[in-house]
Amino acid sequence: MEEARSTYVYKVLEAAWGIWISITAVARHTDAEGAYRDLLKTTLDFAGTAAELPTEYQDALRAGWARIALDVLRATGRPIRVTIEDVTFVDTDFQIEGLAVAICRWAESVFDINAHEVDVAFDAAANCYRIAWRT
Repeated sequence: MEEARSTYVYKVLEAAWGIWISITAVARHTDAEGAYRDLLKTTLDFAGTAAELPTEYQDALRAGWARIALDVLRATGRPIRVTIEDVTFVDTDFQIEGLAVAICRWAESVFDINAHEVDVAFDAAANCYRIAWRT
């Protein structure tokens, strides 16, 4: 893989509403020449419309990336730079916590990594989804 652009749609629907997030990103091997520290590095960047996301949304994506970055390195054996270009969602079907799961699912799909175990359940009393990471 020299460069791979792909879109992944993360969706959950267990109640009258759900979570629907689409992420388009590009994964590239990076040039680690002359820099040993880069041999053990993945990088997450934002471009295009994703660069305009609110800081808290970008932070949620970074948190999700942090959960899977080591698995990406193990799968590729090379430093990787991922650039998120677009994140879209339906306002009525959105929870910020879903962003972390969405970027993990994107990476699992692109790098053929086993899925991280995540429990997602609708809390009717709070009218929101509860997301709990098992790994």
